Parts: sequence; C-alpha cells; structure tokens
Amino acid sequence: MQTVDLLLDFALFHQSFAYIILFLGMIFEGEIVLLFAGILLHLGAINLIPTIILASVGLVSKSFIAYNLGSFIQRKFPNSRFLKYINKKIDYFLPDFQEKPFWSIFISKFLVGLNNFALIFSGYLKLKFRTYIKAEVFSNILWLSLILSLGYFFSYTAISITKEAKKFIIIVILFIFSFIILEKIVAFIYEIFEEFYCKHIRNSKDSKSSKSSQNA
Repeated sequence: MQTVDLLLDFALFHQSFAYIILFLGMIFEGEIVLLFAGILLHLGAINLIPTIILASVGLVSKSFIAYNLGSFIQRKFPNSRFLKYINKKIDYFLPDFQEKPFWSIFISKFLVGLNNFALIFSGYLKLKFRTYIKAEVFSNILWLSLILSLGYFFSYTAISITKEAKKFIIIVILFIFSFIILEKIVAFIYEIFEEFYCKHIRNSKDSKSSKSSQNA
C-alpha cells in the first residue's frame, strides 16, 4: 500500500518547482495554488517562511502589474471591448466602486474571478494609489491567511481519515471541489444582495426626488 510518505518524498524532490508555481499562481488566480500550498505545508513538503515570502511577493507583483495594465489600456485602448467587459462586470457586482474604492477592492478579493478585473479597473480609473495599495495589503493579508489555513486544514483532515496516498488525494480533491462550489454560492448570494441593495437605493432616491419636486 502506497502511503502519504510517497507523496511527501515526491513533493520534497520537486520543492523548488512548487515554490515557482506558488509565486506564479499568486500573479494569476491563486486560490487553488494556495490551497495546495497549505496542504504541502501540513505535509512538511515546503516551509512556512519561504511560502509566505513568495506568496506575498507574487501578490504585490500582481497588484502593480494589474494597476499598470489598467492605466496602459486607458491610454492606448480606452474604447476596447475588453475594457467595456470589465466595466460591465464592475458596474454589476461593485456598483459603488468609484464612491467606495477601498471596500470594493477589498470585497473583490473574495469573489470568484472578480479581483483581477477590479485591480485593472483601478488602474484604468487612475485610482489614488495609496487607497489602492492599502485595500490590496489588508485584503491580501486576510485572504492569504484564510486560504493557506484552509489548505492546511484540508490536509490535516484528509490524513486523519486515511494515510493511503490514493484515498488521501481523492479526499483532498473533494475538499477543493467543495470549496470551489462554496465560492460560487457565496458569489451568487452576494450578486442577489447587491442587486436588491441597488434597487432599494434607486427607489429611495426616486422617492426623495419625487417628494422634493412635489414640495417645490
């Protein structure tokens, strides 16, 4: 019977490659990569300090790349389809983006596939960089801690159930799929809430303007 020790030996042999994947994963879409990093941390295949440093550097790199990409698009392709698509996404999920940029960027970190658009849109709007970085730092610290801990918990739970390599992998994959589904559900609930909230605000404004015109 092949045990988890076999997976550990394999991961240790490819440790440098795992660190490279971790760094690159933070620049693109990092949830799954970070979950696996948490799993490898629990198994002892990678070390905590290099993991935190590389993940943090990757996230900071992503922040600068996305902001500058948005700024570049605004200068060179202000009417591009890609920008219109991003604008539509932001207006739908984060309608208060320009009024509340800090909280919009912060919230986007926890909504599937929205954070990259929010960061690029920040550059397009030439959002105050101090506000942008502050939102990124706080959201990244919370997100990094949460997802890394979740991966660690997945591994701990899976290994407490079985030490057989094949079963361990199956359980971990099931955990990750459950996490993805949960993310989708949270995004859907947020979407419904945001739509209801926007309608409520719009109705309140219409009601106030109607009363003002009547009083006039």
